[in-house]
Amino acid sequence: MTVLPVVGVYRGAFVRMQQVSMVVLLGLTVVALWLSLSGQTEGLVSWVVLGAALYLPYVVWVGRAMLGTPPLVRAEGLRFFHSDPQVFSGREMQLAWEEIREIGTEDGTADRRRGLAFTLVNGKKALLLTAPLENEAEVVGAIRAAWGARAGAGGPTAMLN
Repeated sequence: MTVLPVVGVYRGAFVRMQQVSMVVLLGLTVVALWLSLSGQTEGLVSWVVLGAALYLPYVVWVGRAMLGTPPLVRAEGLRFFHSDPQVFSGREMQLAWEEIREIGTEDGTADRRRGLAFTLVNGKKALLLTAPLENEAEVVGAIRAAWGARAGAGGPTAMLN
């Protein structure tokens, strides 16, 4: 039996990769701003470079927010950082078990997008990436146990795949 709460722990290599990419992106932001504002580029290229310079800090913020919000499985529900690495968007999600209608698995190429896909009662979807977690099996096991306990108590019947 899993004892709650369970906190996800990101793999060391994943954390280092995120930190290095944040430094690189901030460097690219400085270069892009310099290129755009110093007149090194012209016309449409200047606007594209300026747009990239303004977007890259958001990408860094998403990475920092994700590292600062490890998954947390509690008896009341779960908290995690819903992210979509393909479009670099994300936000913190706090879901009560009652808000979740269905939980499925998400298998991505090269394990980059392996995780749990939640369908919420309001029809929206959220994705918890479990591939970068050092204790992936423990976190997924805790979610399965909590979800199974709710289903056994007359709660939702859509179980994990």
